[in-house]
Amino acid sequence: MLGIVFDLGGTSLRAAAVDAAGDIVSTTVGDTPSVADGTPDDQLIPALVSSMSDMSSRLCGDGNDVRALSLAFPGPVRADGVPLNAPTVWQEQVLGPSLLTALHKAWSGTEIFIVNDVAAAGYHLVAQGRRDFLLTTVSSGIGAQLFTDAVPVGGAYGGEIGHLRLPDEEFAGVDCECGGSAHLGAICSGRGTLEMARRRIRQDPQAFRTSWLHAQGISVEGLTTYDIVAAFHAEDPWTMRLIDATAQPLGRILATVHAAAGTTDFPIMGGFAMALGEEYCRILARHARNHCHWLDQDWDAMIGLLDHEQPGLAGNAWYLAQRFSSLSGVRHA
Repeated sequence: MLGIVFDLGGTSLRAAAVDAAGDIVSTTVGDTPSVADGTPDDQLIPALVSSMSDMSSRLCGDGNDVRALSLAFPGPVRADGVPLNAPTVWQEQVLGPSLLTALHKAWSGTEIFIVNDVAAAGYHLVAQGRRDFLLTTVSSGIGAQLFTDAVPVGGAYGGEIGHLRLPDEEFAGVDCECGGSAHLGAICSGRGTLEMARRRIRQDPQAFRTSWLHAQGISVEGLTTYDIVAAFHAEDPWTMRLIDATAQPLGRILATVHAAAGTTDFPIMGGFAMALGEEYCRILARHARNHCHWLDQDWDAMIGLLDHEQPGLAGNAWYLAQRFSSLSGVRHA
């Protein structure tokens, strides 16, 4: 056994035992400690490390076989492995080296790596042979990572598109979990789309009364992202207009990256996007096309869902094997 990898999400913490070839041997899942579940700010890191330790014991026994560990982290990470913050999970708390220090203390003598979660998922695509792409996640938050020649670019400053501030008047006053306002993630993510739906219902309750959601007896207070996904697949006009409106800013961002960098490969992942399905990608493609110069681009072919249920774990496993082999001088085919 080489070690263990973790993928820290907004609601779930996933873990996998990994062999020396970078293949996943077994997996487990738990809850992500957060302020939303009542965990005090000063206990977030201890609670996370405790959960990781319990999951490691379930997967690897007493931990003697854990030679290396990699955590895919939902926020900006410096080149030295220090995460800066995780606004969609821990709101405005600034981390610095405290998490990395806690992990080294819990796994003394183990090689520890922390990598941005979208970058970790991107390594799954690199392992498949893809080299130049912008991987975007649409989940509880919004994130992205640009890969050039199979290497993530931008360091800790790259990929945080979820916190771009939108100028659109329609989104004025929409609060982001990081404390900002009118951020892309507060509008286009699963949580953001839910809040935008509630906002629209309050602004125009009469229009909502014509919807499939209202016909199911769903109220503004009881509305969930699962309801929105179900209404989208039922082709409810009210919900289709909602998704079209919240997807538009993200499509505009993808068009901007294409125009600036020439990127033509835009894989999409994340629970909310995966639940909506390929039709969501077609909506993104239409908005990207509308906001970009036209040569011969086929946006429908350029944007598509990632074909893996747990790309973060798979990519992180590959990354861990590559990093550990480079440190130990062992080369794998």
